[in-house]
Amino acid sequence: AAGTTLENLVEVTRFIVDIDRNQDAINRVLGRRLGTHRPATTTVEVTQLATDPRLVLELKAVAVAPLG
Repeated sequence: AAGTTLENLVEVTRFIVDIDRNQDAINRVLGRRLGTHRPATTTVEVTQLATDPRLVLELKAVAVAPLG
């Protein structure tokens, strides 16, 4: 949304294919992108993502936009 940054994230739901294989790499990437900011996170393992069977991660994010 306009006027927001990753610092405005308050909740992230991660849908991951094959958690044992992919979670460590995903955690490293999210850690680099988010720095010390840690929104509430829920992780759900799925067998396949609907958009493309080659994908291993789908994110649903909620951010709170600042006023003004």
